[in-house]
Amino acid sequence: MIKYFLNGNQVTLLEDNSSLFIIMDLQIKLDKSNVKLTASKIQFVDVNIPFKYGNILKKGICKINDKLFICYGIAELKGSISEYDENKVKEVYKEVVEVLNNVI
Repeated sequence: MIKYFLNGNQVTLLEDNSSLFIIMDLQIKLDKSNVKLTASKIQFVDVNIPFKYGNILKKGICKINDKLFICYGIAELKGSISEYDENKVKEVYKEVVEVLNNVI
């Protein structure tokens, strides 16, 4: 497991057997959403969104001050953990944010 902090957001690389995952803190405001949070302040939604480095598997929707945000993302990455230095992790992070902004 390797942790990075990018602009105050924690990003974790986690290798499990032959799979590599990235778990990211995100801050993407949702203006319109079909997600309704009631009892909890966070809801994880299964997605399968391909992007340059792999597939986004889950997004976490959070409610903060009556506003909805995508606050977490989990993706499965291509390759092994040794291929991902801090610069490549930054590229992955930016790509995930861009993809999730476009599919909202």
